[in-house]
Amino acid sequence: MHNTVLDLSILFSFRIVGRPSKAPSIVCIRWQPPPIHYLKVNVDGGADGAPGRITGGGVFRDRYGVFRSCFAMQHGIGFAFEVELATAFTAIALAHDKHWMGIWLESDSSYVVNFLKTHPLLVP
Repeated sequence: MHNTVLDLSILFSFRIVGRPSKAPSIVCIRWQPPPIHYLKVNVDGGADGAPGRITGGGVFRDRYGVFRSCFAMQHGIGFAFEVELATAFTAIALAHDKHWMGIWLESDSSYVVNFLKTHPLLVP
């Protein structure tokens, strides 16, 4: 049900009481800076289908929110969880190559977060 006037009038004509969809909740999200001497990298990836074309990228910022670096890449065809993980590993490798030893990696993928928590030896 899309809650249009037409939808409601059709339901009422059949004496059906609809269940309107819940209003979306609005949540205030604020960027949290990393600790002193750390950089924060926000990564994300996505797939256009399952499987589909996959792309990902990330942005590095210091504790003041100043831009330090970014990257974006295409990975071919695959699934969202594959590109989310590949993007996280790319961010870690890029930080390592630039000798940034303290990074705070942030991802919206619970798969990536759980994988990195359970495989800490894979992170340089």
